[in-house]
Amino acid sequence: MGIKRIIVVLMVVVMGGLIVGEAGAVNVLFYGNSYTRKYAVANVSLPDMVKAIADAAGQPDVFVKDAAHNGRDFAWHLSSNQAVIGNTLSAGENWDYVVMQNYSTRTLTSHSAGDLTKHRQNSVKLYQAVADHSGDVVPVLFETWSRAPGSPVMDSYADGRAGQDQMQAEIKAGYALAAGDIDIAADAVIAKIAGVGTAWQTADFSNLHHTDHSHANQRGRMLSALVMYSTIFEDDTRDLLLSGKLDTALGMLNLSYADGDELTLVSDAVASVPEPVTGMMLVVVGGGMMLRRRRIAG
Repeated sequence: MGIKRIIVVLMVVVMGGLIVGEAGAVNVLFYGNSYTRKYAVANVSLPDMVKAIADAAGQPDVFVKDAAHNGRDFAWHLSSNQAVIGNTLSAGENWDYVVMQNYSTRTLTSHSAGDLTKHRQNSVKLYQAVADHSGDVVPVLFETWSRAPGSPVMDSYADGRAGQDQMQAEIKAGYALAAGDIDIAADAVIAKIAGVGTAWQTADFSNLHHTDHSHANQRGRMLSALVMYSTIFEDDTRDLLLSGKLDTALGMLNLSYADGDELTLVSDAVASVPEPVTGMMLVVVGGGMMLRRRRIAG
């Protein structure tokens, strides 16, 4: 078979979405705190919800590890929670994704609890700690949400929605800067941002917070999981709802189809899902052909 014909055949395989060598489990490590773990009325963890959605969607076998600890930030994970990186998977296995959720006030510049410089530095360090074990791991930065009016944190901001929008802008900017720092450190465009807080803002922060004005309620947890799923797997969620595939996941949080109807519309409007072509790139090496995975930024 001539080289031109080989090129054509391989391009057809790529364009058709047949990803070579992609079989097997998808391993996802979650770092965070109570925004990621089970909390109060949102009594199912974010990792478990993401897995439930992925399983329902027919994604490859998904393994999730919840390494979140209540009240902790990246600095604590770096000093006290790195063993999980190397002692969770079987020998020879690697992490495909690491979800990184810092303490929710660390990116703020209008509040004394904020430390944007440390947030950026520790984001890179935490990614590098996982990459030292799993060189191709894709970092997924979990953009959290603004507190609700009534939270003491909101005292530093304007009243009502204006204050929430200002806080969300600072959170979003902090994660965007951290993603850029990771890309520079990795010398590649690899970091994805799961715009969970942006989705909450798009939904007008309506009935998403727990009564403590900080954590997620059931609807907030579902919206967070939908955005996280779409970011990791580059897949829409609306079709999953319409086909009945989200029924079990909704039931896990005692949510109705009407909740799913509203939340999937918001999630799909926010989560960026690229066209299903690239994901591989064609490389010519010494007159031969090979397929190489190409990382795609979210």
